[in-house]
Amino acid sequence: MTRRLLASPVLAILALVACAAVALAVTDGSVLRSKRAATAHTAAASGVFAQTNSRDGAAILGAGAMRPGDAVTGDVTITNSGDLAGAFHLRRTDLGEQPGASGGLLSERLLLQILDVTDPGAPATLFAGGLGAFTDRDLGTFQSRQGRTYRFTATFPNGGPGADNAFAGASTTMGFVWTASADEPVTPVTPVTPVTPVTPVTPVTPVSPVTPSGRARVVKVSVPGATVSLSIPGACVPRGGSFNAKLSWKKQKRKGNVFVKVRRTDFFVGSRRVKLDKRAPFTMRFKVPLKAASGSTLTVRARAFIKVRKGKSPTKSIRAGVKVCR
Repeated sequence: MTRRLLASPVLAILALVACAAVALAVTDGSVLRSKRAATAHTAAASGVFAQTNSRDGAAILGAGAMRPGDAVTGDVTITNSGDLAGAFHLRRTDLGEQPGASGGLLSERLLLQILDVTDPGAPATLFAGGLGAFTDRDLGTFQSRQGRTYRFTATFPNGGPGADNAFAGASTTMGFVWTASADEPVTPVTPVTPVTPVTPVTPVTPVSPVTPSGRARVVKVSVPGATVSLSIPGACVPRGGSFNAKLSWKKQKRKGNVFVKVRRTDFFVGSRRVKLDKRAPFTMRFKVPLKAASGSTLTVRARAFIKVRKGKSPTKSIRAGVKVCR
């Protein structure tokens, strides 16, 4: 199978402006439109894979003169309009800031929630947290002609009397890009009839697949004051077999280091969270599905929640691929 990458910038622009006076007075009730509307420039893989969006030519959401306590919501539907199934991803781009009169940044104040509302009766949360803390998301596989609807909600929390004065007159814009990759079908090979007959042999009792042995592969990323590592198998894992993933860290010894430890780790395989671990050592054991394609790669992601001595606790994600044996 040949993997083709398609970048389709829907550019879900969030254009938000804080009220010029924090006395809950609306100075401008008009909707602020982004200068860059949502678009769907799609490249096709051999003419059989494409994606479209429901808001082509319009921003997904925007607001002018937001007041503490306000929230704005917008929906967009992304559709795999081609003939091939594809793995979709959502990433952030185009973060723009205009600080308030007292230096407040809306990206550090606004809350963002992204829901998959394809099934209105069972919405799934893709992200909920600070606007500036959004990280990439795997959306799973879209089958041919399948669409999914996503709801974006931006909230300006009310911090109480005088707490939001720093954000008066502030504005922020943020873009989102959907990308997708698909497998091109392989032309089947016509089977050849054997000429020389083969003597049948006694079948061997199958052996249950086991976790591969050998040296582990370690992926490392740096965070302020420490190095965070994700350990995965260095060899391929058979279908039906299991493997372990482990997250660890090494703190840097230097004066003034505010890093304390990793207090929690969420483990994902593809877009599905398979374990939430609140106690070190942070480990996950995963069984490879029997239906997994031979030669494919399972994406393992560990999201570390970091404890610091002061300031906002950050998060850091590490990704690595585990190969399924052929």
